[in-house]
Amino acid sequence: MVEVHLHGTLAKEFGKVWNLDIRTPHEAVAAIECGRRGFKAAINKLDRAGMVFRVRSKTHDYDNTDV
Repeated sequence: MVEVHLHGTLAKEFGKVWNLDIRTPHEAVAAIECGRRGFKAAINKLDRAGMVFRVRSKTHDYDNTDV
């Protein structure tokens, strides 16, 4: 299990903490989308608006292209 923390507008709309059985940021997005429809659309909207996403794990830092 991986504990995923959302912040800002994503946390307000979709929840702050998610415990997910995932291996990659892409899987995290898909899993949250399954639980809360509209998550992918919200990320895409923020990306188009210039939002920079930061995804960190114990072994790697990811950027917008990984998400």
